[in-house]
Amino acid sequence: MYQDWLMFKHVAKHYNRFFAIDGFGDYSGFLERFKSILLGFSEDLPAGTKLYRTRIQTPELMDLPTIQPYKEMGPAPPKYAQTNRMSPAGISYLYLASDRDTAFSECRLSNCIAIVAEFESKQDLQVIDFTKDNYYYDCGSIFSDDYCHEEIFMTRFLKGFVEELSQPVNDNQDRSYEYVATQIISEYIRSIGLDGICYKSSVANGKNYAFFYGPDPKEVPDLYPYPFNDLYYLYELPILDPYTEFFNITQIEEVRLENTVKATTINSRII
Repeated sequence: MYQDWLMFKHVAKHYNRFFAIDGFGDYSGFLERFKSILLGFSEDLPAGTKLYRTRIQTPELMDLPTIQPYKEMGPAPPKYAQTNRMSPAGISYLYLASDRDTAFSECRLSNCIAIVAEFESKQDLQVIDFTKDNYYYDCGSIFSDDYCHEEIFMTRFLKGFVEELSQPVNDNQDRSYEYVATQIISEYIRSIGLDGICYKSSVANGKNYAFFYGPDPKEVPDLYPYPFNDLYYLYELPILDPYTEFFNITQIEEVRLENTVKATTINSRII
């Protein structure tokens, strides 16, 4: 698995991406072997879990009482969705943080006014939780009777993979190919029926979540998030399940940030 992951990354980044060419690019065997490992990280996120999302205050977010929280604080419409480690540009997932400070840090917010929304899950959700440490192999001493050399590489693979998930996205230049391998893994996790991925923040002490849910067309009536030229087929297109089926927004706050961990609430509103 360790060597296969290195080859998987190289091929997806630098050789071919969408079709198998010269015997490279058929990921099905690797992903099937990876599936049993992934399911070991499966975790139920209970209904009622509170998570957070933030945006820097912009002109449309100046008046807290009139903000449309499900429009303004949900995932971006696809044409605005940028490249992320879990999703390519144009595919809009819901990214949340386990706490406000982590949300501020992930957005690199300081010396500004921000709007932060509190999300609450409506039902139990099943995620792959890569913050779990108890699944790594305990290889033990090389002199132990149950020592397994292969488990060293499995642990190295798992830890390296999890560290790679947490690396921040580089917005200064187009390095989107760096994220192709983890985007493929993310989409594979979505394809086997899970709700999202949990991973450690690289810039704070909390956790990040990527849920495979998109914007709600009903919340953006003037900007249908999946435009299509032929109106006959408009509502026949497959779209991501709207995040509003799985989350409520319970509160929004206007917050003054001196830095990512020193925030003062100016105003709040219960939704």
